[in-house]
Amino acid sequence: MSGIPGFRSAAVLSAVLLLAGCGAGIGDVVDGAAAAKPTPSGSAAPTPTPSDDGGPARRYLTSDQLDEALVGEDAFPAGWQTLPATDTATMPGKGPIVIDKPECAKASELLNLGNAGIPPMGTAAIVAMSPRDRALSGVTVAAFGAADAGRLIDRVREVLPRCATFSSTQDGKKFTQETTSVPPVRLGDEAYAMAVVTRPPAGSATSGWAHTAAVVRVGDVLIEATYVNLDGPSPEMPDEDLLRRQVDRVKAALAGRPLPPG
Repeated sequence: MSGIPGFRSAAVLSAVLLLAGCGAGIGDVVDGAAAAKPTPSGSAAPTPTPSDDGGPARRYLTSDQLDEALVGEDAFPAGWQTLPATDTATMPGKGPIVIDKPECAKASELLNLGNAGIPPMGTAAIVAMSPRDRALSGVTVAAFGAADAGRLIDRVREVLPRCATFSSTQDGKKFTQETTSVPPVRLGDEAYAMAVVTRPPAGSATSGWAHTAAVVRVGDVLIEATYVNLDGPSPEMPDEDLLRRQVDRVKAALAGRPLPPG
C-alpha cells in the first residue's frame, strides 16, 4: 500500500485492514473472505430437507467438511503466504460505519458471506498475502439452507444498480465507494462478480484500494474468491484457477467423491 512501509507488522496490518473495513461499507475486508476466517456456525451435521422438486434430500456440507474441502496454500501463486484469521471485533478504534445510502449495506452480503444477511449453516475460509505485501487474496466457502444461496445473490443483484456510488463515514473520515458488476466466470450453477473501488478522504496517505469478488453457486454452497489490491484503486479479478480448484473440490464433497488436488 503506497505510503505504508513495513506492511507485515501487526500494528500496521491491523490499521490497514481497519481502513479497508471502514472504507468498504459494502464489505469488510477482514471479515469478508479476503482476510479472515468467518466464525463457523457449527460443525454438527444439519438436518437435510427434501429438495424443492420432491426428489432426494439435499446433501449439506458441515463446517468440518467445508474445512476439508477448502483449498490450501499451494493453490495460490508461488510466493504467496497464508495469514491467520483476524477478529476485527477485538481491534480498538473501530467506530460505527454510517452509509449515506443505507440500502447499499446489503451489497456487503456478497463480499461478506460469513456475516451475510442470510446466515450460513457453515463456513470456511483461507487468505494469503502477496510477496510484496500489496495484495490480499482469499477464498470463502459457505453452506446455506435450501435456496438461500440463490436468494443471497438475487438480493445483491437487486440493490447493486442503486449503489454505483455511495459514501461511508467512520470516526469522522469519509470514504467514497464505486461499485460495478463485472462478467463472471462460467462455473457452477450460477455465478456473479463485482468490483469495489474505495477512495479515501483528500490528504490521505493512500490513493485508495480495490476489492473484487467472484462468487459461484454450487447447489446450496456459495464459493467466493476475492482479491484486494492495496497498491491503488485498480481492480484485479481473483485468480480463475484458484476459483476453479475450489469449485471442483466443493462439487466432489457434495457428491461424496474423493477431493481433487487443491
